[in-house]
Amino acid sequence: MFTYPVDCTTSAQKTEYAYRCQEILRLVHNGMGRWFKEGLTQSQWSKLPVKIQNRYPYQPKLSEEQWKDFLVNIFEPASDKIAEAIATQREYLKNSTTWSVSAEELI
Repeated sequence: MFTYPVDCTTSAQKTEYAYRCQEILRLVHNGMGRWFKEGLTQSQWSKLPVKIQNRYPYQPKLSEEQWKDFLVNIFEPASDKIAEAIATQREYLKNSTTWSVSAEELI
């Protein structure tokens, strides 16, 4: 289940929040990939989320086993939750009658 902040109430806000989560997750994925492929300094590692730091203590390079663990147990489940949230909110917005927009106005 995807959890929204309490002040995130409309479908548009929820969609925006879910897309922002997707972008943050992408950045974490890229950082972890860089750690696996090229290595990180202690300073770069300290910028990763605390939950990542707790699960993967600092070392110059992330092992292949740790990389796969990250993908399977952290990245993919989070990515799936976010994708489901976006799809759900897009469906709400698609069926929204708040704005009456025709294709003729756009083209």
